[in-house]
Amino acid sequence: MDECSHLPMKLSRTLFVASLVASAAFGALAPSPEAAKPLASGAKAPDAAVLNTDGSSAKLSSLIAGKPTILIFFRGGWCPFCSRHLAAVGEHELDLRALGYQIIGLSAEGPEKLTPTAEANHVRYRLVSDKAADAAQAYHVGYRLSPDRGPAYKENGIELTPAPDGDGFWLPVPTAFIVDRHGVIRFVYSNADPSIRISADELVAEAKKAADAK
Repeated sequence: MDECSHLPMKLSRTLFVASLVASAAFGALAPSPEAAKPLASGAKAPDAAVLNTDGSSAKLSSLIAGKPTILIFFRGGWCPFCSRHLAAVGEHELDLRALGYQIIGLSAEGPEKLTPTAEANHVRYRLVSDKAADAAQAYHVGYRLSPDRGPAYKENGIELTPAPDGDGFWLPVPTAFIVDRHGVIRFVYSNADPSIRISADELVAEAKKAADAK
């Protein structure tokens, strides 16, 4: 017998709706990049498990605790748009540090790809792996790709990251978050078109606005 079958229909429906809301709050992978709805400005930055370059585990909350942070979700070092954006942000790292910010890039690729990506793009700021999509789901920027997409990417030398549940693959919608020292999101830029990113100049300007508003 279903555990809710003995409940009044109205109460059963309420519990079902509540479970859907809870699932949405967790931030399961969206069915497409257009369907992803990143956390908005004013939301509390959630915690997530990520991997350092050496494969060791880290808590995102510990990495950003008490530190104004620029979080950049990117697909991987294989993505030319990601590489250009990472490099452009890196050229403004001193400007962002002068405002009190650290920069953290979160990649869908495994930790073994982080150092080559950093070196290829002359990036000195921290890159971490979100291979398990923990952060992407928590920030609501991850989306699912069907299993039949894998071969096409592989033909181009790209190994997509399997979805956490093993059903297909996943990627993040490239997104930049500005998080203040209290762990509150102050700015979000996200675009379902992977070729469109916030410029480094705009990111610095928004970071300055957020710093001035503290």
